[in-house]
Parts: sequence; structure tokens; C-alpha cells
Amino acid sequence: MAIDNTLYDSLENTYINIQDYFNNNKLGPEHSAMIVKHEELADLLERLDIEAIEEQSTDINTLHEQLNDIKEVSNKILEDLNDVVDSVATAAKVVSGLDKVFSKITHLIV
Repeated sequence: MAIDNTLYDSLENTYINIQDYFNNNKLGPEHSAMIVKHEELADLLERLDIEAIEEQSTDINTLHEQLNDIKEVSNKILEDLNDVVDSVATAAKVVSGLDKVFSKITHLIV
């Protein structure tokens, strides 16, 4: 089965969009947790090796369902970045979404 790098692409796109958000908005103390999570996402992207995860998986179909679930959370983060006009609410939703991504992917990383 071909390697499915769409999760990596999705998370990288989320990283880029959060960076764009930082570049286009005035940041305050309410964004500090979001900034930390953004840095954690950068670390995750450096460690994320989909091929190694797939090689270690005993059930590739279940793995792909888990990867798709994480992609959905990543897509929701992008919606939150674009939909919410209140920067405090945006920061909270993005932090919550990134926490979900980290909790779902932690046990998958080899």
C-alpha cells in the first residue's frame, strides 16, 4: 500500500496557517499558549515519519482511520482560525485542537 502523507501535509498546512495568523494579527498574552502549541507542532512535524508509522502498524486500515481522524481535527483548527473574529476565542479553540492532535498522534509516533 502506498504511503499516505496527507496527514503530514495537513499538519504542515495547519502550521503555516497559524504562522500566517500570527503575522497578520496583533498578539497579546492570550496568545501565549497558542504560540507554545505552534512550536510543539513544529517539533511534531520534524519527528513525524508516516512511513515508519505504517511499517510498525499491524492493522493498516485502522491506522489510516486514526490518521484521517487527526486530519479532521487539523481541518477543524483551520476552520477555527478563519471563522472566529474574537482572538481570545480563536486562540482557545486552536490550542484545544492542537491538544487533540497531540493526544491522538502521541501513541502513533515511532
